[in-house]
Amino acid sequence: MTLRTLALFSSLALMACSSSSSSDGSSSTGGSGSASPLNGTWDVLISTVPEETKAVLVISPTSFELDGTNTYVAVDLSRNAPSIDGKVNNITDHITGTHAKASVDFGQLPFALGGQWNLSGSTRGHCAGSAAADALSLDCSDLTWPLSSVLSSNGRSSAQRSSKLSSIFGELGGKWDVYLPDGFCNVKFEGNEFYAECTHNLSSLATVTTDTITMTFNNGTASGTTNGKLEISAHRRW
Repeated sequence: MTLRTLALFSSLALMACSSSSSSDGSSSTGGSGSASPLNGTWDVLISTVPEETKAVLVISPTSFELDGTNTYVAVDLSRNAPSIDGKVNNITDHITGTHAKASVDFGQLPFALGGQWNLSGSTRGHCAGSAAADALSLDCSDLTWPLSSVLSSNGRSSAQRSSKLSSIFGELGGKWDVYLPDGFCNVKFEGNEFYAECTHNLSSLATVTTDTITMTFNNGTASGTTNGKLEISAHRRW
């Protein structure tokens, strides 16, 4: 599934919550803080005929909350270490971590992302990650449900930027080669757009699948599609 294979990027963005904010709400390590246009309450709709899934996403410099069908994630950013509570299909877990911060400009992302961090589930499972201007990595072991649905797969995931492009997401701008435990992705951030093409090697089924996703971010809106005819839209409330 495309959304899961892109967990290297989404997990790092989520777990960057360990960074603290300065007195004006902007991050001291690269996040845009209170100035980010992503801050606010977003209504999210994911649709594929004939089904629709709705969620509410609330973003601020010190919190991240996603409330959707069978999924809930709440992140407390007010302390130097992240505190993350989640529920997937009525199974709950609590994630704690540490973060050694480094300054990296990731543009409109309100949270600082750069540095080294470690994350652990309440009972088992551990991930270690790093984020620099041109390289990302995520190493996970002993993950079980529901932690595995948030923190990618067991094994090593890594991303290396092959060329740089201008993007609203700062140093994420460019073309990336992403290596996952079960496949490979070509990822591109350029301007206000995001594109990924991922190939998965499903050894248990002896098959290879390819998924794509395209997202466009404008002032107060985001929209995207996948090759599986999944449509994604989000609108920030004014």
